[in-house]
Amino acid sequence: MPEKSSLVNDLDQLIIQVYTAGFYLTGHREKAEQLSALVFDKFSLPGFKTNKNLVWLLFCHVFRQYCEEQEEIGMNTTCSESHFLSGVELIQRALLELPPRERVAVILKYKVGLDCGEIAGCMDCSTNHVLGLLAAGKDKLRSKLSL
Repeated sequence: MPEKSSLVNDLDQLIIQVYTAGFYLTGHREKAEQLSALVFDKFSLPGFKTNKNLVWLLFCHVFRQYCEEQEEIGMNTTCSESHFLSGVELIQRALLELPPRERVAVILKYKVGLDCGEIAGCMDCSTNHVLGLLAAGKDKLRSKLSL
């Protein structure tokens, strides 16, 4: 059985990763905090403490629901500001302009480090569909960041 301090460190790291991914995905600190809270409310359920990947699956599910709710109520996540942004802000804005499923796939692949099979499990789709989402997302990011 792992030591208590190692479990605490793992949980601290996981909280940081979920918050960071939430911030990159939404672009807002408050929304990242809300997503983290939703994930960790469910993290306390039996079984979720046994595998960190389950928390990421839950995070993806919660974020996907959030995006769908925003689209249903007519909220648009694209940005209309055209002023010059720093490198991090520029990347973040470009990510926010991606369609939600492409954004999730790109973040999970390149920020979180999941492979295509794990991403397919998170998003309830095939590995080939994930590859298509990644290719489309990368192409759109390249075109937005090369301007």
